[in-house]
Amino acid sequence: MILWPFKYVGFQGSYTVGSFTITEGRVLARMPLSSGINPYLGVGYLNVSTEKSVDLINVKEKFQDSGVSGVIGVELPLGKNFFGYVEICGASIDLKKEVTSGTITGTASVKYSPVSIGIGLVYFLF
Repeated sequence: MILWPFKYVGFQGSYTVGSFTITEGRVLARMPLSSGINPYLGVGYLNVSTEKSVDLINVKEKFQDSGVSGVIGVELPLGKNFFGYVEICGASIDLKKEVTSGTITGTASVKYSPVSIGIGLVYFLF
């Protein structure tokens, strides 16, 4: 969800469930151009978690990490109330954990790509 309550400042939030559960909130700064194309930057907070089995010791563990996220994007006018969005997001997330089963201890990690490309369409009501 993107909310632009002010001309230059907006808020973005997302909640995603799948292989990873991701919760994120951002503050955005928009720079409207006379052409109607509006580039924006944002900074936020990201929380990622997942539950995976550690195969070598047959233990199921929950991996979780949080950190600062950033975004750079552009808002493109497609009609009177329709806009398209293209953005690149990134974060510093490290899903590692010390796991133990009996006398066996080790560090396990889950692969997570902290860089993503987002594309969307938005309809403005007002």
